[in-house]
Amino acid sequence: MNKVDAANEVKDGRSRRWDEHRRTRREELSAAALRAIRVKGPNVGMEEIAEAAGTSKTVYYRHFRDRAGLWSAVVDRTVEFIYSHIPLGNLNDVPLLALMNELADSYLTLVEQDPEIYEFVTSGPGQPGTAATEFSEPLVGLTARIGSELSEHLARRGLGEQSDIWAQAMVGAIWAAADHWVATGRAAPKDDVVVQLHNLFRPGLEHSMSQHSMSEHSTHPPLVTGQAKENPMTSTITTPTSAVSPLGAQLRAALDGNFHEFKERLRQALPPEVVVRPHDQSMAEAREWTLASLRELGPSGYNRVGMPVELGGTHDQAHSVAAFEVLATGDLSLTIKAGVQSGLFGGAILNLGNEEQRAAWLPAVMSMELLGCYGMTELGRGSDVQSLETTITYLPESKEFEVHTPNESATKAYIGNAAQHGEMAAVFGQLIVDGENHGVHCIIVPIRDGQGSPLPGVTLRDHGLKGGLLGVDNGMMAFDHVRVPRTHLLNRYGDVSEEGVYSSPIERRGERFSTMLSTLVRGRISVGGAAASAARRGLVIAVRHAMNREQFKKPTNEPVTIIEYQTHQKKLIPEIARAYAFGFAQNELITQYQARIAAQDSAEAEGDMVRELETRAAGMKVLQTRWANDTLQVCREACGGYGYMAENGLTTLRQDADVFATFEGDNTVLQLLVARSLLAQFKANWSNLNLLDAARKSSALVGNRILERTTGKATIDRLVSIASAKRGAAKLRARGWHVEMLEYRERRISESLGMRMRDVLKLEKEEQFDGLNGCQIHMVHAADAHMERTVLEAFIEGISAIEEGPARELLIKLCDLYALATIEKHAVWYLERAVIDGSRSHDVSLAVEKLSAELVDDLPAILEGLGVNESFLNSALVRRPA
Repeated sequence: MNKVDAANEVKDGRSRRWDEHRRTRREELSAAALRAIRVKGPNVGMEEIAEAAGTSKTVYYRHFRDRAGLWSAVVDRTVEFIYSHIPLGNLNDVPLLALMNELADSYLTLVEQDPEIYEFVTSGPGQPGTAATEFSEPLVGLTARIGSELSEHLARRGLGEQSDIWAQAMVGAIWAAADHWVATGRAAPKDDVVVQLHNLFRPGLEHSMSQHSMSEHSTHPPLVTGQAKENPMTSTITTPTSAVSPLGAQLRAALDGNFHEFKERLRQALPPEVVVRPHDQSMAEAREWTLASLRELGPSGYNRVGMPVELGGTHDQAHSVAAFEVLATGDLSLTIKAGVQSGLFGGAILNLGNEEQRAAWLPAVMSMELLGCYGMTELGRGSDVQSLETTITYLPESKEFEVHTPNESATKAYIGNAAQHGEMAAVFGQLIVDGENHGVHCIIVPIRDGQGSPLPGVTLRDHGLKGGLLGVDNGMMAFDHVRVPRTHLLNRYGDVSEEGVYSSPIERRGERFSTMLSTLVRGRISVGGAAASAARRGLVIAVRHAMNREQFKKPTNEPVTIIEYQTHQKKLIPEIARAYAFGFAQNELITQYQARIAAQDSAEAEGDMVRELETRAAGMKVLQTRWANDTLQVCREACGGYGYMAENGLTTLRQDADVFATFEGDNTVLQLLVARSLLAQFKANWSNLNLLDAARKSSALVGNRILERTTGKATIDRLVSIASAKRGAAKLRARGWHVEMLEYRERRISESLGMRMRDVLKLEKEEQFDGLNGCQIHMVHAADAHMERTVLEAFIEGISAIEEGPARELLIKLCDLYALATIEKHAVWYLERAVIDGSRSHDVSLAVEKLSAELVDDLPAILEGLGVNESFLNSALVRRPA
């Protein structure tokens, strides 16, 4: 490099640094201007702005030239802020008729929070009150930007050529209404403006929806594939599933959310004789019935949901979870066997295999010509999957893999379909190539011949009678140097060439392991949803019995049904509220899962997106399976001697759901996973604080104050704001107060846990295990608190999309009951920390009792809303008078 070039390079480097300094300084000055506008109002002068920034007008003029230049910079910042807070990324979660509500509410909430900034921006570069001669090109650009994205969204949801005009009209109306609202001093309540906008657009949207044969509750129009048009899974609903009341139908549609049309089709398509197993079967009979029913699912289209369309599948993987939930309202043995076949064995091929492997095996998986199992768990390794002992060793001389079980503890155990019916297995083990261990991978291993006998080198054992799920043939598998073709390695994340060279798109072994397992998170989501479905069925049986069963008489000689007794109400009705709460939270989780699937081949799938999904899936699995086991026991007891009779279905449900608490991840281990995620967030939050901020944060924690909010959802923020103004008894029924209480408990437990863990990590390494072990109970409490708050917020957000009317009012009561019952459960915790006093604790309990009593008259519709077909109940108790 000559001297001239070197000098130019130095000059260019200085220029870049100077440009960066000017950009940073402009941002600092713009931020100071925003603070001044908020304090002084939109009429603030340049001198006041400079004073707020601790500088002079000269500095501002140097960076912005004049007020117009500063105005332009503020507009740019405001535009980006507005765009980032309009929920365009969440529109799939919102029914079409509720889109206007969501967009208008979000935008007007931003205006309401920063009215001075809004007025400053929309007034143009002159003084407020004078219209901008060039009404903010950035704002005009923002409306066009949002309108364009909304138009694409409406087109995807079936509005066709009308999408663009609808999108521009909706966005334009919101902006015009906001301007008028601000100009008139925001005299009308924001919610009234939102409702007026909604009412203005609703008739036209309904008309357009009817023209395009759309459903308010379906964001995924049926996929028409190569299958026959009469396929029940892709046909239009022609008759109701059963005699459901209008109110019950509205509640069911709300609880099903975006999957309502799909679930209703499936409820119709599944014949009761296929999904309802006789109670008096032996284990052998139950296994044969379950296998026959699995094959008979074919005509319903169930086996094809979530599979690739090009191979004959339908819908996306989120719908396969929804289908699993519907099937779980019937026999759980059939549900689990179908889950092993399609979700685990088929899911391993789908998510870990390449296109050739999918084409080779998945059509046979869907048609049930190939029955498979999923070999992950080992006798000596439960949750510690990363330490599996089974080996998958490449043999370059024969271009094969050798699958081997080195010892008894490496035997694959508790494997569904292994004892009798499985023909191939997706086997997980340590992949060894040229003496190097590349970590856990999955390979497809044939295990039986055409006559059902184990293949050479494969040992299969039957677990025999279990505590439930009689129809699932669980067994053990071991391999003695079994040779498998090289092409059987599911190689999406790790492959071995014929020459014996290992390659992977993910360099780090630990990250590769996490990525492979994250693609299989569907099983964990499905198990939680299926457990909740089983509990819903149990609740319908128990509450129906309680509404019919008479016990004693009133002084007036009128008979009393046991649901009239307060103790019985307290036993069952809060659990119905939890059923609805978990249903809304599960819908949100499934939608989040599908977003992860859609982004899995892009950078969007990395980092926070994956961790958040895994954390939510683990937490929901724990909550729903634990709740299902507890609730089914309550339901059994609530039916007295009737409940103990097998013909009434509750003992079978209780036995079958028992294992849900430990498969697809032991619940305690999953709680620790959730807690570790919270600790990671805690570490990130605290590592960015300076000493003064850390001291203030610690002081707030010790002082029992609610720390910064953990959600940015407009609905939640609005409800919390409203609740802060309420007092006394009114506050008990304010959902914003409910959020604050659960949020405070989560934050207090999580941050105190984080403080403990910080101290533990300062210990010597040999002392850290005992220190960490001593925090485990604390971690479990943190996980529970986090998920309880998450569920409440999902319930509230779900209700916000429901139209005004009796169904919405009932859902609000159920939401209040869920929240208050949760606060009551933790009353001691709140009392110990002086968050509430004894009087308030007592009021909470009274409110739970009062709400439960208020809901009694509406129980028939509420039970219909749970989405359990009458024909699936399989209970003599609801087929005859009690």
